[in-house]
Amino acid sequence: MPIFKTEKSTQLEFGYGDIDICPALLATEDVVGAVCFFQRDQVKPIGAHSDHDPNLSIAAEDTPVRMTFEKVESIDVVIWALEEAKRMMLARKVLQQLLSSRYVEKVARLTYRYFTQMAVSSACLPLSLVVI
Repeated sequence: MPIFKTEKSTQLEFGYGDIDICPALLATEDVVGAVCFFQRDQVKPIGAHSDHDPNLSIAAEDTPVRMTFEKVESIDVVIWALEEAKRMMLARKVLQQLLSSRYVEKVARLTYRYFTQMAVSSACLPLSLVVI
C-alpha cells in the first residue's frame, strides 16, 4: 500500500500507479492551494488521467493526504525539490549502468594490472587505484 502511516510519519510511495493526485483549492476564506493524494482501488498506468470534475474547492476533511500552500513561492520550492530528486535518480541510474558494464570492468582490470606491474618493477606500491 503506497500511502501508509508509520509510528511517526505518513509515507507516499510512488511508482505503482495506485495513487490519484489532484490539484485543488481548500474550501477556506483564504486562498490556499492544495495537492491532494488518494489511494486508488485499482492500479492504472502511471500518469493516466481519471475522469472527474476538477476540484476548484475541496473540504479539508475530504482529503486524507494533502500538501497545502499559502504562498505560490512554496510551490516553486517543491517543484525544484522534485526535479532535483529526479535528476539525482537519473544520474545514479546512469552511473550504476556504467559501473556494471563489461567495458568498465575491463578498464579496471587493466588499470590494476598496470599499477601492480609498475609497483613491482619500481619497488614501490601504488597509492590508489582510480577508475574513471
